[in-house]
Amino acid sequence: MTTAPRRTRVLVTGATGFLGHNILTALTNHADVTVVAACRTPDRLPAAFVGEVRLGDLRDPGYRRTVVDDVDVVCHAGTWGAFWGHATLERRQFFAPNRDLIDQAVHRGVRRFIQTSTVAIAARPDRGQPVDDFSPTRRTGFWPHLDRLIDIDDHMRRHSNQGTQMVTMRLGHFAGAGNSLGMVPALVPRLRTGLVPWLAGGRARLALVAGTDLGEAFALAATADRLDDYESFNVCGPTFPTAREVIEFIADETGSPRPWFSVPTPPATRSPG
Repeated sequence: MTTAPRRTRVLVTGATGFLGHNILTALTNHADVTVVAACRTPDRLPAAFVGEVRLGDLRDPGYRRTVVDDVDVVCHAGTWGAFWGHATLERRQFFAPNRDLIDQAVHRGVRRFIQTSTVAIAARPDRGQPVDDFSPTRRTGFWPHLDRLIDIDDHMRRHSNQGTQMVTMRLGHFAGAGNSLGMVPALVPRLRTGLVPWLAGGRARLALVAGTDLGEAFALAATADRLDDYESFNVCGPTFPTAREVIEFIADETGSPRPWFSVPTPPATRSPG
């Protein structure tokens, strides 16, 4: 008698968020995967989800110790972040719990840990040169969340030889229905105040990516064979519109005014004095 192969058990943290929802949806299409959802509010899970739910708060050390038990892969989509400042909160609410979750996964023999990150941590390339994924650019002081993501990436590299494969998913700007914390919800109220400027004329290119593509990217990272001990993947859409094109589209679709003035240099390239 042959025994059926064990299904891969994949834990999805932040399962009720925009990213987690899309990861759950994509993984349920894999017949060889058993999905486990980690969240604080199970009533916000997709109506079609019928798998195991591990209820708790990732800021709780006890929960972090148990939530990774008996899983093969962790897709870590649960996070905390602020646009700027809040360095102390970033360490307490995001960095320390995230680092400990990685350590708990290693300690409990999780085969693969997949971390949500951003393409913004990549080094700014010289003109005409490719992006260097292995020399992240810090923006100390302006956006602590970005610097802490770089610290998490460094931690994953250092611990990638201890039996748990480490995968950093460097994502573009989220786009898609149901995204309540992304670019559109952030921009629209501010556009209506008339205080959103063009940054350097709106010439910068934006790496947009649809929610369904995000889900499929994580599902592939969770199920792929023959990955190295450490991997990083840039996950973006097929086109890179300018900030001006994106903001004008959002303004026109929502009936908001377009920006009417410009600042010469994006503030994100400078630290506050």
